Amino acid sequence: MIVGAVLGVLFLAFIAWSGISYIGKQDVTGELTGFTVVSDTEVEVTLQVRKADGTPAVCTVRSQAEDGLEVGRVDFRFEAEGTTVHRAHTLRTTERATSAELLSCTAGD
Repeated sequence: MIVGAVLGVLFLAFIAWSGISYIGKQDVTGELTGFTVVSDTEVEVTLQVRKADGTPAVCTVRSQAEDGLEVGRVDFRFEAEGTTVHRAHTLRTTERATSAELLSCTAGD
């Protein structure tokens, strides 16, 4: 019974360590806070990026038409200033978009 309890505690400690280790490796996180379809060829997207100060970031955003076809994709670069950056960008599209989606944010070079 004591061996089972010790193994249970060790297992829970391993799970906690794994979770903290995974979260700690998340250098950059991003959130699409809004988008506006400006015209048949432009969507304005607003992104909030959290990162370590001094770390540049690159976030990939795509836009889709009503039928689900991807009509635009771009990488937006956030320079090293600050830990939280909230900024609007224009995404050019090949036809009228109905959505915008943040695909990823990673530490840039």
